[in-house]
Amino acid sequence: MFQKNGYGYVVISKDGNAYDGTLMIKQGAERGYPLGEEPAKTADKPKKKADAPKTVAKKAEVAKKKSETDERTPEQQAASKLNLAKDILMDGKKDKAKVRLEEIVEKYPDTKAATEARELLKNLEP
Repeated sequence: MFQKNGYGYVVISKDGNAYDGTLMIKQGAERGYPLGEEPAKTADKPKKKADAPKTVAKKAEVAKKKSETDERTPEQQAASKLNLAKDILMDGKKDKAKVRLEEIVEKYPDTKAATEARELLKNLEP
């Protein structure tokens, strides 16, 4: 918004100053700091693209550990998965819901949720 009109901005941040936390808008290329007072760019700053696979792997590892240490009973786990499958079904994604329902029946066959999942699967059949 500012750049295309040739404006810049400086954040005023001085303790005890009545204008602390305000923006000063002026002509120029400033982006938060007055020209010449910008902080040095650090080489330690991680690159987002390089860290992305690590982040995804880390999230998957955390999810796996969470599922291994899940303190809920199989009945509670199945009920939770059934609610998710119902939500997916309500969104009109029958194929994805079918996969989830089949997973419940396979992984938790002796639960109430599995019984309900079997009924829902019968209703999905043409």
